[in-house]
Amino acid sequence: MLHGQQANMSLVSSSQYELGTSLERNFIDPLERELRRVRRHECVDAFLLHSKQWRILARQLDNERGLNDDATNATAY
Repeated sequence: MLHGQQANMSLVSSSQYELGTSLERNFIDPLERELRRVRRHECVDAFLLHSKQWRILARQLDNERGLNDDATNATAY
């Protein structure tokens, strides 16, 4: 979790994610958008750094579940 105001963005992203939908499109993408929107500091930078690996894992899980057949969201970060 992030400290201060930024704690809300990770909670919002996780609470809005609907189980059974694409992790990459419906969790990682919104989380990264919010992280890029807020003031940069050490915690935000760390989350953005980790989100690269999270995106790879989310894409693998989506592919295994047949949820990532649309290449339009396959942007590299």
